[in-house]
Amino acid sequence: MHNPGAKVADPRSQIKDLESLAPPGGGAALSGANFGIGVWVGTRYARAGLISVASGVRTYQLAVPTTAVARVYLDTSLKVLDSTAATLSVHQAGVTLAAAGQSQVTVNLTVP
Repeated sequence: MHNPGAKVADPRSQIKDLESLAPPGGGAALSGANFGIGVWVGTRYARAGLISVASGVRTYQLAVPTTAVARVYLDTSLKVLDSTAATLSVHQAGVTLAAAGQSQVTVNLTVP
């Protein structure tokens, strides 16, 4: 298995977690947050888990078989940029990740 991960810079704190989206007055939390990231491997989808938040950077990770080619899927309405500042497509399979003998692959993204 290899562990693709994503480091998502969020300098303006635009990504909201479930607990911060609870309605005023103590009602039930909403059914989802405003940012999700995962991968498609063939016809199977796996969502990455949030493993840390520090200094405006959120780190997500999941395990994928080392022989698999995965395509990143961004489930958000926020604008997301890659490491070259190009805007990435959301709600569709995008960037391809191939382990190529690496035990870990990291994608750096920014929510400006």
